[in-house]
Amino acid sequence: MREESGLSLTPKQTLFGSADWELYIAEASPTDSVDLDAEHDRFEWLAIEVAIARCKPKRVADSLRSVGDDLGAI
Repeated sequence: MREESGLSLTPKQTLFGSADWELYIAEASPTDSVDLDAEHDRFEWLAIEVAIARCKPKRVADSLRSVGDDLGAI
């Protein structure tokens, strides 16, 4: 995350990944300063429902929904 966003966050593994794809979460404040590298031109803080709607493939959206349900965010 630090390389892509400049944020120094501590990721936590979730129970919603698989043997070939681990799923982690990290918490940032909406006021944290994001410093994008040259590979990116923008970022957005999104409500989880909006993020789920944008995620492709479906497997990614389903994993995000599971984490949101687990956190009580949905």
